[in-house]
Amino acid sequence: MYQTLIRIIRDEFLRHEEMLGAVVLSPAEKAYMESVLMLKASQSDYENALRFLSRHLARHYQEKVVILIDEYDTPLHAGYATGYYEETIGFMRNFLSGGLKDNENMFRGVLTGILGLPKNPYFQV
Repeated sequence: MYQTLIRIIRDEFLRHEEMLGAVVLSPAEKAYMESVLMLKASQSDYENALRFLSRHLARHYQEKVVILIDEYDTPLHAGYATGYYEETIGFMRNFLSGGLKDNENMFRGVLTGILGLPKNPYFQV
């Protein structure tokens, strides 16, 4: 599941590869982006990828971004079903929180899920 997630993140970075040649990225930021593109970034780097990408897209296009995440709960469900819930929730909490919570570069964010809230075990008290 982790490998699938980092490839999805890499694919999203690939869609915005033109930023590598842009003036908005410092040499360290370009190195970070290249490590994600080569699948050699650390787990922490992948957890922060949504925040990084939204910040630099906003800077590059001089416009706040819209973040759309479809089936955000699929990795949580897979982690829960296979006994890796704690690892999964840790990654997803950091990834989603970094990109969506208090993100000054975001205009709007939309999350969709596969499980209804009443049936979703991740939101049970």
